[in-house]
Amino acid sequence: MRHPIHRIAIPLVKFAVLALVIWGGHRTIAAGLSDLGQRGWTLGQLRPTWVVVAAALYLISQLPSGWFWYSILSRMNQPVGLLQALRAYYIGHLGKYVPGKAMVVILRAAFVGQPGVRTTMAVVAVFYETFTTMAVGAFVAALVLVVTRREQTWLIAGSFALALVVGLPTLPPVFVRVLRFMRLVKDDSEVNAPSIQLRFGLLVGGWLAIGIGWVFAGASLWATLRAIGVDNTNLLFDLPLCTATVALAVVLGFVSLLPAGVGVRDVALLELLAPRLEQLVPHQGQLLALVAVIVLRLIWLGAELALAALLYPLRRKHSGQS
Repeated sequence: MRHPIHRIAIPLVKFAVLALVIWGGHRTIAAGLSDLGQRGWTLGQLRPTWVVVAAALYLISQLPSGWFWYSILSRMNQPVGLLQALRAYYIGHLGKYVPGKAMVVILRAAFVGQPGVRTTMAVVAVFYETFTTMAVGAFVAALVLVVTRREQTWLIAGSFALALVVGLPTLPPVFVRVLRFMRLVKDDSEVNAPSIQLRFGLLVGGWLAIGIGWVFAGASLWATLRAIGVDNTNLLFDLPLCTATVALAVVLGFVSLLPAGVGVRDVALLELLAPRLEQLVPHQGQLLALVAVIVLRLIWLGAELALAALLYPLRRKHSGQS
């Protein structure tokens, strides 16, 4: 039987978390609309069909990372189902709009919480998946830039450096050693701590799947360009650049710890995207790049809000819990 204080505190904590997420989302939307207005644009100028396509491509791009997080939980012997993990993964995205991004970890761990699931291991899985996703993104960006933008030497070097720094802790021997040092998994002298079965095969599969996810994220940016009226862009030609642009922007935004990477990721997008748009639409490349950056941010947030609204009631429907 719960203590009376718990009955009051738990709903208050849930309300506080919800309020923070709503505040963060509202703040991002308001800032985006304001930025669009300053550049003489409104949402009414967007092409709805391409907006929907961009949103769908973005949600698809997140599936590989969501699957990888579920796989890590499984290898850590945490009894979480695939649908439950994906639900927590997508809803957890809303936490990145709260400063500090710790809310992502809190939301994901909370939504997989159940008897038999250790919160600490769920949190560790979040960090492992996130670092792997960022490492893959930085590596994909570096490879594309080596082939298509060799003059961007500082971006190429920075991308490889980010991939190395972020990816090193995800190597199974390094990762397991860190967990043992933190006494989160058992070593030869501990029999009650949970075990972990992490192999290079899972990491390789994760890298391949997440790499495909980054391509879909790049396709989402390409669709966004169509949504703002850039008709002469070619998917096969521009998809690699869009993929590298999005990947590098998101990784830099992650490293910055700013809400949704605002500002830092915009610099990366403009550095790579504006020159290409200037070729496609002379004298408007800089403006269109700025508009595309803002619209992409709003499309992704809108997609996350819509999917979260659909996914949130599922657990309540099946298990009678909120």
